[in-house]
Amino acid sequence: MSNLYKETETHKILVSKVSGILPVLLQLKRFEHISEVTVTKVVEEIASYRGSNTQKKIEDYLNLHYPRIGSPTLEDYNSEASDIPAEKTLVKMAETSIYIEKVTEFDHYNSDTKTFDDFIWKIDTAFELDRVDDGDDHRKIRILYMKLKDSTKRIAARPGNQSYQEYVEPFREIFSTLVNSMTAVERYSLYQIDMDNQIESLKQLEKLHELATSHLDIPQQIGSLKLKLSDTYAANFNLWVKIRDFSGNTPNELILEVIVFIKSRQERLNILKAAKKKAKSNTDPKLRKPAIKC
Repeated sequence: MSNLYKETETHKILVSKVSGILPVLLQLKRFEHISEVTVTKVVEEIASYRGSNTQKKIEDYLNLHYPRIGSPTLEDYNSEASDIPAEKTLVKMAETSIYIEKVTEFDHYNSDTKTFDDFIWKIDTAFELDRVDDGDDHRKIRILYMKLKDSTKRIAARPGNQSYQEYVEPFREIFSTLVNSMTAVERYSLYQIDMDNQIESLKQLEKLHELATSHLDIPQQIGSLKLKLSDTYAANFNLWVKIRDFSGNTPNELILEVIVFIKSRQERLNILKAAKKKAKSNTDPKLRKPAIKC
């Protein structure tokens, strides 16, 4: 038997300081994934607490580490100790942390964890591997919520009395929209007009702009597009002025005006090229058409 379980003087001191919670902590050693060093550290940490808030600090420590979130309160342990074997209580506390702890927090700003469906799949798998009861919706919801980054929690609903699936489903639409929007923002900010195929390129820009600025009001959308187009066509003074002075009602109208301007300019260039070619053919003997003999 490990020295940790022997009635040493240190053990007695810890028991006197931590009271009934120490036996629960000691039984953590029954689970292979928790080392004796870890148990000793937990005991010493909790034993160091002083003051009137000791019980609350112990409860917070247990909630943080075994498991990190969603564990029963210290009061639950104390009140149910006479009815529930320590092993069963401890299974619920210790077996819900191994794989859940490995799930990366979901951050809709982070490109590595953008896919919400993938995040849910990972956390559901962790629930299964850590043997979290299917019917324990309250615990699952709390764990899911705590696995969201603070920036993401601001746009997430706080846990309520709904089922786990009822809590998850609205997220799919919310985060899917955000993910698509953020992807579009990144693509939109990096998008460059193809000067050899401007019309089609502008149509693609229009689609990206619509996705990337869907959260803005119309004037802001127009302002964003003006900046993008002004930067692109800075070398074309006439078009730059047209973009600057645009006073239409929608971003689509601005794109249309740019397309019309480019088409009109291209048509004028084509006419000019045709005229130059015709003039050259009239003066160059090699291009002159042979006279028709009667």
